[in-house]
Amino acid sequence: MFSKKSKILAVCLSVSFLLLTVNAVFAASYGGSRGFSSSRSTSSAFKSLGSSSSKQNFKTSKTSSSLFSNKSGSKNSSNIPPLVTKKGFAGTSVFDKNQAQVTKQHKAAMAKNAFASDVGKFKNYKPQVYKSKVDLPKNAQSNPLFSSTRVKSTDNYTTFSNNKQKYYNKIGWAPKPYMYTNSSYGGYDGLLFWMMLDSMGDMAMMSALYNQSNQPGFAEWKAEAEKQAKTDEKVAKQLEEMNAKLAAMEGEKDPSKLPEGMLPDVALANDALLVADKELVKFSIATGEAKGIYCKGGNLLKEAAKETINVVNINTAGTMENIKLLDQGKVDGFIGQKDSIDSYASVNPTLVKELRENWITLYKEPVQLIANRKSGIKSITDLDSEHTVYVGKEGSGSESTWIRFMLANPDYKKVNTKNADQADALKAVIKDPNAVMFFVSGLNSAFTKAVDAIAATEGLRFVKINDRAITKSESTTGEELFSYAKIPAKTFPNLQKRWFFKRSTKTVATESVFVVSPKWIEKNGKEALDDLVSAVIDVQPKIYEAANGEL
Repeated sequence: MFSKKSKILAVCLSVSFLLLTVNAVFAASYGGSRGFSSSRSTSSAFKSLGSSSSKQNFKTSKTSSSLFSNKSGSKNSSNIPPLVTKKGFAGTSVFDKNQAQVTKQHKAAMAKNAFASDVGKFKNYKPQVYKSKVDLPKNAQSNPLFSSTRVKSTDNYTTFSNNKQKYYNKIGWAPKPYMYTNSSYGGYDGLLFWMMLDSMGDMAMMSALYNQSNQPGFAEWKAEAEKQAKTDEKVAKQLEEMNAKLAAMEGEKDPSKLPEGMLPDVALANDALLVADKELVKFSIATGEAKGIYCKGGNLLKEAAKETINVVNINTAGTMENIKLLDQGKVDGFIGQKDSIDSYASVNPTLVKELRENWITLYKEPVQLIANRKSGIKSITDLDSEHTVYVGKEGSGSESTWIRFMLANPDYKKVNTKNADQADALKAVIKDPNAVMFFVSGLNSAFTKAVDAIAATEGLRFVKINDRAITKSESTTGEELFSYAKIPAKTFPNLQKRWFFKRSTKTVATESVFVVSPKWIEKNGKEALDDLVSAVIDVQPKIYEAANGEL
């Protein structure tokens, strides 16, 4: 027969086996035994261009060289190579650390190709790369139009070439082969005066010719045009007409004046524009509270983009305030929760539709629900009319998420709801067993870590969020808003304290996304967007790390 000790050991082993079996069942049901994971397939933080998936996080036009859609893309642009990603915590794809560099190199190659294609048309072009203004020929440095010109910090040779082409297309002008002689005349673009000569019937063009006619660059071009006139009767007649009109015109000449609608990018040679004074493109981004992960993400982006874009980080109450600020035109982009953005469709469905084309997933955020252990609340489904849930500040993403929970399961409407910052909500939970605090945050949150430390003496715990009605809720486009997830065991030892085996905490997660206003893209162009995206690629793993740490 078995001894008493053997029987006890057998019982313990049986209980252990039973618990392991139960854990295995839950792991199979909710997806994964380690990491903050989802039982459903999670979308990548960024997806490779050219994907035909209808559920991708962003859309791209066939001519776009950026991650976002580019409705005014040039026919000469091409796609960035497919993005290289690796699986990270939370099932979210994280960029390979070299991806930002790959993107920058591709962009530089595109500009170099545009440069070679453009200047190759001019028979007298001598390859020259100017590193600064002082490297330019003296007559180009003294060009009044050049000295007063400031270009965008994100502009490059591709931008300048495209701007010229757009202007020529707009006025319906195309250069003739004989015009491709010199690419620059004293800092002026090699085609500028030829275009004005062909357009003398336009008073604005004739006025511009008059204003530039004392400049060395004009004289250089005129000498070249006179050579052409010796064998071209049409050009000879045009020059004769131009000379007569210029002689009849009076008044002070101002070479800084151009026809309405013509930018210095069109009038000046691309070589000169590359070393012109640059003005940093501004990108104001709404983030969140000063010490939060979103704010940290904004600061990381500011540092990564500092050479070309002035990122201005604006602290807010959270996602709902962020999207309102963007809707009002007060910010150029924001970081926020996907579910909260979708909720704004009830206010401005057109805007939300546009934003879906212009966001990138940064990482997944778990919903966290904390209660007093004395309350007996173990699951979100235990909440009823006796309880009060603190949902963060008014306008926060957490508040919006709770509203989505109530829409998913009307039973939660019975629960009392209050707005409060996290510190006040925590005090309420410690004092009142019927109070719970609800918030959405990455697992590396300084606040959750602080709460875990307090939980050791104040008896606080995580509450399971295991209501299938929540994960069944869909966005306005039929996509899932929340997925089952787990906070790994021992992540927060006090909040996850158990009598026996350490268990992960069942919850749901939403996605945090980086959003750019379509108006900012339209205003600043594809090159600015490419620079911004390169910076986002660079910092995405860092934001991910700041949010969730090495778990």
